[in-house]
Amino acid sequence: MRHSKPSLLDVADALAKLREKIPAIGPAEEMGVDESIERVLARDIYSQVDIPAHDLSLMDGYALRSASATRASRRHPVQLKVTGELYPSSSPNELRLRSGDAAYVATGAPLPRGADSVVMVENVERSGSHVTIFRKPAIGESVAKRGEDIRRGLLLRKGTVLRAQDVGALRGIGRKRVQVAQRPRVGILSVGDELVRQASQDPTMAVGNYALILSLFLRELPVTVEILGICPDRLERVRQKVKETLDRIDLLITTGGTSAGAKDIVVDALASVEEGGWIHRGLRLRPGHTTAVGLVRGKPIVALPGVIIPAVAGLYALAVPLLEHLIGLPQETLLPKVPAVIDSDTKKRNVLSFQPLRLSRHKNGLVATPVGGGAGLLSRLIDSNGFVLVPPKSEYKRGETIDVTPYAPSELTHIEEI
Repeated sequence: MRHSKPSLLDVADALAKLREKIPAIGPAEEMGVDESIERVLARDIYSQVDIPAHDLSLMDGYALRSASATRASRRHPVQLKVTGELYPSSSPNELRLRSGDAAYVATGAPLPRGADSVVMVENVERSGSHVTIFRKPAIGESVAKRGEDIRRGLLLRKGTVLRAQDVGALRGIGRKRVQVAQRPRVGILSVGDELVRQASQDPTMAVGNYALILSLFLRELPVTVEILGICPDRLERVRQKVKETLDRIDLLITTGGTSAGAKDIVVDALASVEEGGWIHRGLRLRPGHTTAVGLVRGKPIVALPGVIIPAVAGLYALAVPLLEHLIGLPQETLLPKVPAVIDSDTKKRNVLSFQPLRLSRHKNGLVATPVGGGAGLLSRLIDSNGFVLVPPKSEYKRGETIDVTPYAPSELTHIEEI
């Protein structure tokens, strides 16, 4: 079906309309803390304990009252009486120090009551039941104070994407289970007679690699992704595939068939799935103005062009923000941003512009180099590791510091040193 020139909708307006109509997915899912890595917290987490639970020694040494050795020096050492020994399994109540006392403490051992500092074993001399101190210790020296690491109260906020250290902290405060947001389920459907033809001619050929690229970008996020295969440019086939799929996914992404050609039937197929559904083709996005967005059976849909750079532009300008909303996260929180100095000007346009960038590390910091070329060049993605979305009627000048978004978190480990 041949389409008239679409009226272009601002990307921000399209997202706002969809966010109004779709809630975050729920309810929250409960799971074991050990398996919660890279999941998103559905509730604030409060610690009911201080860590450490009491003052601890950071060194093998001798705990003492610092006031007992205020005059200690090499010329005038101070001798203290050793009244006991404490180890990590000991209780701080096992021993109380008086003025002139000291106690041996292993690394991680609790300080005995009355002690306020630790002198390392390398800086003392032990002789029988006495220890000689050769310098004045500072109050709190070599001591981890109670609650210095984690204090009772708020530990992790709702919306935190759990990292290894976060999971470790949860275990450290005694949590065994945790409430996390459900992973949005994303389906990616490729549409195009040429893809079907390639697949039938050579079954061993990797066909639909654009869907694979998009899925691999998304798989580093707290979502699940299913590649739904390839449909020919037949309205009924696409409609039937969409109808079969919507019940088991939370976001549908299609690639191909969104332009104005005779075989570009994706928008019509989507619109035919549900009477009263909403589909809009045409966004103020460059590249990617033929991208379509919509809501069918309560599920958001992003229909991307069948050209790689516009497809990736739509993924990050539309699909990723929708996934943040479905998870219940604030905007622009799923992917990190890193500051970098851009080394050439971007163009000022009247629309939101997707600009691939190559991040490199120089002696003065990160530099972002725009990677140009045609909209169909996969090599632009190969030569880049991030992007910036340039707001309408804006530009970035050479030497300006901008926030660069990597295609995926792992991109930050592949930044070339210059």
